[in-house]
Amino acid sequence: MAPFKAKSFRNVLAAEGIETLFCSDPWQQKVVEAILDIKNEKARYRQAEITDSLSEAAAHLIRRGAQGIVAGCTEIPLALTQKEVFVPYFDSLRILARSAIRRAGREPV
Repeated sequence: MAPFKAKSFRNVLAAEGIETLFCSDPWQQKVVEAILDIKNEKARYRQAEITDSLSEAAAHLIRRGAQGIVAGCTEIPLALTQKEVFVPYFDSLRILARSAIRRAGREPV
């Protein structure tokens, strides 16, 4: 599942002394399937099942020692939010949008 193990996040976090964990292959496959279902008009699973699958994958990472979850794929925040994750949760697209607004000289709301 290499396409979903983006080095850009890993490199930036490593420069700050933060180790990056990824789901093991069976869990990574569940994440990929959830992302594809979010994109698909004829999803195999209902929204609640997709959220459960992503939540379980996050829990897998937390059990392995993750102290935060980065939603690095733009589809993930459509099904997973902070309320399903019991460590800090970072929506990369939201962070990027807020940064762009600040760069434009405004303060995001």
